[in-house]
Amino acid sequence: MNAVLNSNSSSAIVSAIDSVKPYNPFVYSLGKKSQIQGGNVPAHARTSVRSNPQSTPAFNTATDFKIIRGGMLENCILRLEFAVANAEVVVSGTFFNDICERIQLISSGRVIQETTAFGRMCLLSSRPKDVRDNYTDLMQLTNGDKALAVGSYVAYIPCMFSHFESPELHLNDLFCEPLMVRLRLAGVADFMLSSDTASNMTITASGVYLQQIHRTLPSALEQSQIAENFGDQEALIRVQNEFVVESTTTSLSSATELSHVVDSNRAPTRIYIAVDDVADAEDTSLHRELSDITITGNGQEIIKLDGDMLKFGLVPAMDLPNSPYGAGGGNDTLPAISNIYCFSLGYTTDNSHYTNLNSLREINSYKVVVNLASAASGNHRLRVALQCPVLESISASSGKITTSLSS
Repeated sequence: MNAVLNSNSSSAIVSAIDSVKPYNPFVYSLGKKSQIQGGNVPAHARTSVRSNPQSTPAFNTATDFKIIRGGMLENCILRLEFAVANAEVVVSGTFFNDICERIQLISSGRVIQETTAFGRMCLLSSRPKDVRDNYTDLMQLTNGDKALAVGSYVAYIPCMFSHFESPELHLNDLFCEPLMVRLRLAGVADFMLSSDTASNMTITASGVYLQQIHRTLPSALEQSQIAENFGDQEALIRVQNEFVVESTTTSLSSATELSHVVDSNRAPTRIYIAVDDVADAEDTSLHRELSDITITGNGQEIIKLDGDMLKFGLVPAMDLPNSPYGAGGGNDTLPAISNIYCFSLGYTTDNSHYTNLNSLREINSYKVVVNLASAASGNHRLRVALQCPVLESISASSGKITTSLSS
């Protein structure tokens, strides 16, 4: 038995508090936001374990990490360690995030969820400022290029799966099929000055692991959660979020106006837009300030906004869904975050529930057009990402996880 749960079971104070209107935050309900702040959550164990890579991590390869069964999977964060030898190298300011090309949550060979480097920056840009500041430090994000002297470097990259957004979205890995996280690393030369030697930077395999946080429930609470979630149904159907990062033009442009016709026919809740500076061989991820953004479809103008109005005034607050005042990331000093523009279709940036979405299925030529706030030398690339819902099904009999109905 879990040591914490065993100790809780013999505690008089735990028993007394748990008896007062207990609230189970792990029971799923699409129709309402979790009331965890106003409820009395029964005592349970919060634990943390590390999972080592199942193969030696290397650039341009994928590495798997086993999810160690522990209960409700609350969070996963990757620890990466790199070594620079022989001579200094210059990399992009968001290198440690950029190098993690894809992070996937996998169940029995099926990809349940995936985040990309740009998708994680979009998610981060919509978080409260204290979260943005903390993760800027954890992920070692800086402005423009950065020089790495000979030595060791550590960064922490959050997986940012939507399962971690709220307790009722957590996966019970004691009930579900076995899970793993797959990290796909990009090529290091893609984010390094072409004059530098890529072999001067290596991965320190012994310093790479996946940190997992679990909520282990006492038996009665776990059985209540399973019974209320599944009842007599064959499966639990939940709505999760995922990012659709558009394959925007690979032909770079030095023009101040850029455009992209969205390929996806999904139903987004948020549309993220950014313009990258691309210099030399590395992507600096130095997003440019925009003067205006226009979106058209079916020959109609759907959105037309000044960049500053969108950045500072029209991003919904996390916990103030009825507030007309913005809560965006525009005052950040890091352009990689502050110059990601988000048009939210809902009333809140809280991803645990939905307050609106728009289907693109019957909209022809859904086109994004942006203008830079000022002329800039060099090439630029327009990036567009859609945050969209997807239905997740968990079998009551086998714990098998599948996803479907995304558009």
